[in-house]
Amino acid sequence: SQEFTLAENGFVARDLNLSVSTATFQGKVGRDVNLSANTLSFDEGAKNLIGGNLNYSTPNEVTIPEDVVIGKMAVEQPSTAKIISNYVTNFFIVVLYATLVIILATFVTPNFAKKATYSMTKKPFISALIGIGAIIFVPIASLILALTGIFVYASCALIVVYLLVLSITIAILGMAIGNYFANKLKNITKTKFILLSIASVAVLWLLQQVPFVGGYISIFTVVFGLGIFVYSLFTKKALEEVKE
Repeated sequence: SQEFTLAENGFVARDLNLSVSTATFQGKVGRDVNLSANTLSFDEGAKNLIGGNLNYSTPNEVTIPEDVVIGKMAVEQPSTAKIISNYVTNFFIVVLYATLVIILATFVTPNFAKKATYSMTKKPFISALIGIGAIIFVPIASLILALTGIFVYASCALIVVYLLVLSITIAILGMAIGNYFANKLKNITKTKFILLSIASVAVLWLLQQVPFVGGYISIFTVVFGLGIFVYSLFTKKALEEVKE
């Protein structure tokens, strides 16, 4: 799972086998814990949470308080080959998904790329504000709809669309950048646009992996991707080629 929390009153009687991004332990496990996680945390001052052994692997350094584990602890650090394999796999998954989105958008909504480039180059601050606003207010609006009891299905539909758009923000921003550079070329074709958009997605993903700055690039991608999408949906301005 993405996130796992064993609450203070939670109790696993036997073994716990878990693969997770973030794991938090407050409750107790009766026997062994076999765990693979990016982030692992325990309550401060916790004692005897794991009755058996703790076998875990994590790419990050983890500090485990004393007396948390009654049995033995064994750390399995991922090999260099495994780390590289994970990066390569994630890269191809992201690029393949983005490629499908780009191809569909190219043939189903051919004017979207022009609007996206216009939003990025001519209205960057408005797009950013819209993106930030959408990230904050869409979940709130969905919650309000759900609390009414009447618009529960509308709330679920809104959340599904929201999560879907978030998942393609890198493809949206890639299309905006790809179309911008495609306009710089002579004899622009759909093939050139698609290839440049895919290349832009690849570069964005690689930048997201850079230590320290990668997180900011990810935030930038989500904010601008979402803002560009929303702005492009509602703008009625007649758009031709976006020129410098």
